[in-house]
Amino acid sequence: MRSRLFSFWLAKRMFRRRAARCAVGCGLALLPPALAQAESSPESQVRRVVVYPDRAQVTREASVACGERVLLHFPSLPPSADAGSLRAQTRLGRIEGLRIEETPRAAAYSQAVAALDDTLRRLNRKLASLQAAESRDEAAVQLAMRYEAVGSTLIGRELSDPAAGKPPPSWNSALETALATRVQAAAARTERRKQLRTLQEQIRETQEQRSRQAMAASRRDLFADVLVSCPKGQRTSVELSYMVGGAGFAPMHEARLDERGQRVLVTSFATLKQDTGEDWPEVALTLSTAVPQHNATPPTVQPLRVFADPREPPKKVLVSRSELQEHTEAAADDNQGRTRSGAASTPGPRRAAQPQGLSVQFPVAAAATVRGDGTPIRVTLAESPLPALVAYRSVPKLLPHVFRVADLNNSAGYPLLAGDIDVFRAGQFVARYPLEYVAAGARFQLSFGLEDRLRVKRQTLDEVARDRGLFSGTRRHNYAYRFELQSFLDRPEQIEIAEHIPVSELSDIKVELHPSTSPGFALAAQDGIVRWRIPLRPGEARTVSLAYFVDVPSSYTE
Repeated sequence: MRSRLFSFWLAKRMFRRRAARCAVGCGLALLPPALAQAESSPESQVRRVVVYPDRAQVTREASVACGERVLLHFPSLPPSADAGSLRAQTRLGRIEGLRIEETPRAAAYSQAVAALDDTLRRLNRKLASLQAAESRDEAAVQLAMRYEAVGSTLIGRELSDPAAGKPPPSWNSALETALATRVQAAAARTERRKQLRTLQEQIRETQEQRSRQAMAASRRDLFADVLVSCPKGQRTSVELSYMVGGAGFAPMHEARLDERGQRVLVTSFATLKQDTGEDWPEVALTLSTAVPQHNATPPTVQPLRVFADPREPPKKVLVSRSELQEHTEAAADDNQGRTRSGAASTPGPRRAAQPQGLSVQFPVAAAATVRGDGTPIRVTLAESPLPALVAYRSVPKLLPHVFRVADLNNSAGYPLLAGDIDVFRAGQFVARYPLEYVAAGARFQLSFGLEDRLRVKRQTLDEVARDRGLFSGTRRHNYAYRFELQSFLDRPEQIEIAEHIPVSELSDIKVELHPSTSPGFALAAQDGIVRWRIPLRPGEARTVSLAYFVDVPSSYTE
């Protein structure tokens, strides 16, 4: 009878804690605490973590002996955990209920705060004592200065009296005493100011400690109780999952060019860190590109209206659009190495990415430990060799250099996330630059740096405007350029030269290539890009000419 009463009292106490709030999980009503069997809570371990760009889903696991309505306690969940996201499940049996508790930390931190308050009071009393002593020293210095001034006045009067005779020895004694008092007070003041600076630094550090303790005391600890039922005589594992903030990852890639095999080995990494205060030791990590708070609601269609404003006909003015200089991938000069994060994980075997609708999940091959203090680690997501079409390309108008560029198709079966990419050629680090998001199956380009054994030079031959005739009513603008190429490679190669010509958006303005343009070009009419593929043997030099004209009606203002 006593044993049953004790069990009843223990279960009742656990289910009626202060500041508790209850949530029922798995669609089952929470049974009365008197019917629960209280078992000593086994230690739970973090088993799996799914890391999103701005948060993480943590899954804890604990083993428990089966029985009817066994109570399992999960203590000390991280303060950043979302209490509304807690969910419980079991491999054997069923979950009867889930109870969530929040208790303030004020009681646990009250003694530390009181001790720091006592230290502050003692330091402030010592500070007041030093400040009073400094005031006394200052008063002694002022008194000595006044005595010295009085003595100097009396000495001056006696020296001006011829009948006074020789000055008495007491004059020297009075002046020396006043001087000694000032020197002694100055030395004491210097020492006390040194002590004041040290004491003020101690007070500042103690106040910062107290602020941190007070902030920690204002937080609340999160606990969870799970009620599970399963066949007696067996054991089951209970998993508790919850969402936490303060976690995320940043993608990064490496691209290594294999010129002989005409392929590029692309390896994707992720720099992961979390400052939830909860360590994740040797957990199975999965990185997801989904953002939970985005795309939660469908868009709303707004009214579309058509209207017109009366305007006077504008005067036609001939203008040229400003040129935007872009690279295939803007190569940034970065020689600080391949990794800027903390410990790098050992590259594991390739893991297949799992599509999740609009998002993708990357299971990490090897278990990893992530500290809860924000220490970053780098994990390998996947790697894939991609067939590449490697070419030498140059845009002499923008840069007088030849670049080694690889055209790729992302046939890896997973997207390449937006992030920095380190490119290597012949085992040597070339550059680091940003890579935009590349969907699975999409085409993209990677630049593998300059080729200094190929030379290119652009010369302007003609940029003038002439009237076509007195009665023609048009004005012709002529443009002519020459490109000089030279190869110092040890093998024949092709160089692709690109230049643009204007694209007319008006029917009465005509743009055409001049017959003196070197043959063998390809013209993209929509964007006006002219390209040549010039074969060069070792040591060979060649020239390419580009000429075009623009006919503009004389009614246009230039």
